[in-house]
Amino acid sequence: MYLQSLVWRLDALLSMHTQECNRLKVSEEFLLEGIRASINFIEVQIKEIKSKIKNHIDSDLELNAKKRLLQTIPGVGEATIAQVLIFMGDSNKFKSAKQVAAFIGLNSKHRVSGT
Repeated sequence: MYLQSLVWRLDALLSMHTQECNRLKVSEEFLLEGIRASINFIEVQIKEIKSKIKNHIDSDLELNAKKRLLQTIPGVGEATIAQVLIFMGDSNKFKSAKQVAAFIGLNSKHRVSGT
């Protein structure tokens, strides 16, 4: 539940950051200072939450083992790993990184039927 809360908070902060950056482009000059201050505050919060997520995963033996399995999948980075870990459940049901990739929808094989 702790990891899930951190990941959801990070997602909310990233969304707020995008909103404020977009607002910066269209706002009146007298609002810009406040918007920039908000962006700076949100960026600090994002760094803190990312650090908490990394530390939590690295300090938990089970989560760390799952992280190592996920890192063997090409294109899977820290952000994806945290998202997948909160939904993955028991990693023992997967015998390989290939099975995990298929589970999370990263199977790169393109199949065409009817030819």
